[in-house]
Amino acid sequence: MVRFTAPIILKDNYNTKDMPTTAGAVALDGFIPEQDAEVVAKLRAAGAVILGKANMHELAITGMTVSSLGGQTVNPYDLTRTPGGSSGGTGASITANFAERGRVVIR
Repeated sequence: MVRFTAPIILKDNYNTKDMPTTAGAVALDGFIPEQDAEVVAKLRAAGAVILGKANMHELAITGMTVSSLGGQTVNPYDLTRTPGGSSGGTGASITANFAERGRVVIR
């Protein structure tokens, strides 16, 4: 197995055993899962360093990147615009060079 060390930001709907997973919802504020999601466990096993969680549209319902916990995510290059999508917080954090990579749900 190839190991790497990459600083990453996760979308806040991935369970992480050592930090809250809220999916942007006040109802989940403070929820810390007992175990990592499978993809998170695989990323950690490969050497990824999870820096934190990114804001997302509440429960990933629509595409404006607004949550009751994190508020409105804005484009780091134009604060009058939103990056859009339920994963806009991850996109904005990578664009702002907070991390090398991000992990979002792609179906």
